[in-house]
Amino acid sequence: MISELRDQLEAIVNVGIVGTGSYLPPNILTSTDLAAKLNITEEWILEKTGIYQRHIAGPDEAASDLALAASRRALNSCQLSPSAIDLIILATSTGDQPVPATACRVQSILEANNSIPLDVSAGCSGFLYALRIGRDMLMASPDMRYALIIGSEVTSRFVDYTDKRTCVLFGDGAGAVVLTKVHSGGIIRCVLGADGHQGAEFGGVPGGGSRMPASSTTLASGSHYLRMNGRRITKWVGDTIFKLFFDMLEPEKLSASEMRLVVPHQPNGKMLDEWPQLLGLRVDQVYKNVQKVGNTSSASIPIALDQAAKDSNLRFGELILFLAVGGGGTWGATLLRWCLGDDAVTSTPGLDSRLLGGTV
Repeated sequence: MISELRDQLEAIVNVGIVGTGSYLPPNILTSTDLAAKLNITEEWILEKTGIYQRHIAGPDEAASDLALAASRRALNSCQLSPSAIDLIILATSTGDQPVPATACRVQSILEANNSIPLDVSAGCSGFLYALRIGRDMLMASPDMRYALIIGSEVTSRFVDYTDKRTCVLFGDGAGAVVLTKVHSGGIIRCVLGADGHQGAEFGGVPGGGSRMPASSTTLASGSHYLRMNGRRITKWVGDTIFKLFFDMLEPEKLSASEMRLVVPHQPNGKMLDEWPQLLGLRVDQVYKNVQKVGNTSSASIPIALDQAAKDSNLRFGELILFLAVGGGGTWGATLLRWCLGDDAVTSTPGLDSRLLGGTV
């Protein structure tokens, strides 16, 4: 028995996703309604963005509330108790407050009392930054078994609803995944980076930080709203995604046709429509849900992944690629083999053929 356990432990060489969940606030803002508020046509919004609707958090919902709902669903999907979580990493640019980390509130209400909570801020790339940190911490820590990785955004609180260039793009939502150590499948390769020099020109929320503290002047000037340089961002995104995609595949000697699914962050529907041809993919290889949820920034990939896991019949061992670019000129990509599906053993208590830890 001891020798069998040792053999299984020595076979653990990776970290994989074994649970997914997402949450979208019930309040929906359609492009028809938004067009009326902006005194523009719905056709203009659809032509520029391809977005028909987005979800908007209620007045009593903050980033932590959305994160909690998505996290509970992710934990339920793999039958894992919050007490088993060792690490919570929350990617967000719209946290509940500047201090403390929003992840601390998630830990408290979730009663994941054995976990280490922390926030990550990297714009739309934030979830992939959090995923990489979670993977690395699990691999480096023999006493850690499970990590909860979340992306949660309430961007609507920072959008100027008189600025048609930004408010038509964004929605609110949260997604979460559970990571654990696995014997087969799991994360193959992660790449992160940033061009902070160019990224500084892309925009952001200038007011409210230590450089420009909140004041009557910042409020009057609209400095607490999100501002974007759309033209510069669009060109940079296209160039960066093209290079990032092939930089991920070439070292693994993989072709585009071998990808079961590419799950990108969801910046803009019209932009995503161009990516299959840009990257040499079939249209059905690029998962797209921006038309129904808008750009939810760091929550985009985990929301899309949870929906894809439910409607795309993903099978164990299939290749999935995450791609994202974000504020500050950040970028990220993660290549993995899916750890769930009809061929995966995920319901047996104890140490089974693929998972390390208690009841999954």
